[in-house]
Amino acid sequence: MHELLPPTCIALLGAVIFIVISIYQKDTKATKVMLKAGLIVCVADLIVELIGTHTEAWTYHVSHLFVFKTVPIELPVLFSSSGVWLGGLYLWIKRSQRQLSLDLCLLTITTLALLTCGLSYIGDQPLRMIVFTLPFGFWGFSKLKTEERQALSVIIASLAAVADWLIETWAVGSGNYGYREGFTVETPLTYALLTLGFMGLLEVLETEPTESVE
Repeated sequence: MHELLPPTCIALLGAVIFIVISIYQKDTKATKVMLKAGLIVCVADLIVELIGTHTEAWTYHVSHLFVFKTVPIELPVLFSSSGVWLGGLYLWIKRSQRQLSLDLCLLTITTLALLTCGLSYIGDQPLRMIVFTLPFGFWGFSKLKTEERQALSVIIASLAAVADWLIETWAVGSGNYGYREGFTVETPLTYALLTLGFMGLLEVLETEPTESVE
């Protein structure tokens, strides 16, 4: 059995159930949102897959049918179904009346990520800093109070990633040091997320003077 077939079947089954339920409940808006999400995700993935396979960045060897001779038919079905799931979850979030704390969610995930990093170190496994920096970066971004600060912080974080990429590419290439599994884009991305995280932390720590009332 092709390894893509089981997840594709599960995703497709769930997507069909979501659509059938929305039709049964006469929720036309939900049906449209889920179908639109499925189409968007499917097209986006198909474009990426076609570029990747035609440039030979990756290759698929087995499928019941290939789309444009390079992309297994399972992938468009899998991602369009996943898009339907995504559309359904988006509507659930939009219509939810639950009061959740973003700080609590992100800090909990960050704490769990730190524990994962610690266990990886103890078990002598490759240390994936991005497991920690991803939620930390999201948290920092959420703490920036204005859209302008968010935009400028994203630009600064992007510049930090580019700078790290250039510096480390030179340093690793010159033999000054190396990574256990080679230098990848994960490292610059980690620095970008750390930059966002610390920007948010500085925002939290900043104490603006209160205006005196005469």
